[in-house]
Amino acid sequence: MSFLSALLSTAVMLIPLPQDAKTLCEKGTHKFDRGDFKGAIEDYSEALKYDPRSVMALNQRGRARFELDDFDGAIADYTAAISLSPKDPALYDNRGMARKGKGEFQGALADYERALSLDALFAPAWRNRGALRRVQGDLDGALKDLDRAIELSPKDPSAYHNRGNARADRGDFERALQDFQRALELKPKTALYLSNLGDLYRQMKKPTEAMAQLDRAIELDPGLADSYFHRAQVYHERGEFDRAIADLTMGIERNPREPKAFNNRANARARNKDLPGALPDYARAIELKPDYANAYANRGEVRKALGDVEGSMSDLDRAIALGFKRAEVFLLHGQLLSDRGDWEKAAQDFERAIDLNPKLAEAYYARGAYRNHRLDWDSAIEDFTKVLELEPKASDAYFQRGRARHGKSDLDGALSDVAQALAIKPNNMEALHRRGCLLYDLRDWKGARSDFRRLLELKSLYLDYARFRLWICSSRLGQRQDATKELLNVFSDRKLEDWPGRIAAYLGGTIDETEFLKAAEGGPSEQISGRRCEARFYIGVVRALDGDKQGAADQFTACLETNKKTFFEYTSAAAELRALKDGK
Repeated sequence: MSFLSALLSTAVMLIPLPQDAKTLCEKGTHKFDRGDFKGAIEDYSEALKYDPRSVMALNQRGRARFELDDFDGAIADYTAAISLSPKDPALYDNRGMARKGKGEFQGALADYERALSLDALFAPAWRNRGALRRVQGDLDGALKDLDRAIELSPKDPSAYHNRGNARADRGDFERALQDFQRALELKPKTALYLSNLGDLYRQMKKPTEAMAQLDRAIELDPGLADSYFHRAQVYHERGEFDRAIADLTMGIERNPREPKAFNNRANARARNKDLPGALPDYARAIELKPDYANAYANRGEVRKALGDVEGSMSDLDRAIALGFKRAEVFLLHGQLLSDRGDWEKAAQDFERAIDLNPKLAEAYYARGAYRNHRLDWDSAIEDFTKVLELEPKASDAYFQRGRARHGKSDLDGALSDVAQALAIKPNNMEALHRRGCLLYDLRDWKGARSDFRRLLELKSLYLDYARFRLWICSSRLGQRQDATKELLNVFSDRKLEDWPGRIAAYLGGTIDETEFLKAAEGGPSEQISGRRCEARFYIGVVRALDGDKQGAADQFTACLETNKKTFFEYTSAAAELRALKDGK
């Protein structure tokens, strides 16, 4: 061999032979199967340099891009492949999956339907359209498609997995379990299937089984974010909020664009008493999904707890405008409105909450409070009775029903309810005060005096008025002189210029009726009618104690003419008039 010949041979051996597109595609597919999607894309791109019209390279590169969540790139590759092979149903099916991943549901649906128009027996399109319909909330359509997919391809584990998800969404847990188990029989050790099976067990209230499946899923594929998200739910329901937060953080590191994960982590932080820490997560959830009604609703609840009433109302308004239909949200929205004094709109929210969840005791309670506010005693009684059917130990419901019965002069019924409230919460000062007033209205002076003395021991908010009632009860029991000494002694260190001081001065005999009534006309205008009501009642009591029954009746009548029906003095004046009429 000549030197030149030898040199040429060597040169040929050193120059790499051109690889055809098919070989590069096979190399890319090998990398794809190993999970090296970036490497696969490089090989498919190289193949397209040799053959720009290679449908195989375009399709496979689209698949690799899809796995990397590059949905725009995947759609572009599938679209190019379709232009070269417009009768291939698989290409439309693949593009539909990419469009679904991007959130373009209508485009995805059109692609699946185009695939099925080309080949009505193409099982993957049935399966994928069923999965899409499930996401859109069309569970009947989803199950119909998935049944057809399984009929055409009875050994497709993904079809069983998707049908299991749809059945779980419908609450058909037992048949969902059968589907997940069948999927795992066909394709064991699939982390995604194990992850969703674990979540199914969680929904079935089987946390031990759920944790076993989720731990196994994470062991098989530590990069699958959903497994951490599902396990976090189990921890959350166990009350292990620190662990829930840790898992959600791990999941977010793997999938930082999942709005539900941020919402759930915010919920866990809120339950873990880190209310300020929850707010950034809710904000991120809403940033990722601007129409995320659930996140607005949850943030509204947290803002209310933090005292940000305006921010809470804004969030709840937004959640409701987006069509959110959770009873608790309407309840809270109504409570905020009632706090503003907008009772009529609040009542509409309470009605909506009850429509959405007829077993939500708090909604009946809120509506009952509204009805008490309107003095619609009978309707209020119905609501509080419903609360007690749902929550027999609801002390406040007994108290409020007692208030309504007191309002309609059912003193025995009211006394029974308030006694029940106190049996559950013995130091409920509102209930003690009302029972004292009820016993007063029933002319049980000793029983009433006992309750008012107890209020003094508890340093009640009703302290001054408890002392006035104590003076009346003791005076009724023939101890007026001692009662007066005690009352004036208590008020001796206080200026008697405020309204309670004026009442004490009148009962103690240091000012007369004229001066007392003049004092009632002073103060803020919105308080004058209430002061008139109180003044007429106390003047009536003093006249009754002095034996002037007609004068007492005139004063009690004047008290009722103020129409301050929510005042205890009003109801007691009515009771005094009934007693006078009966000759007591």
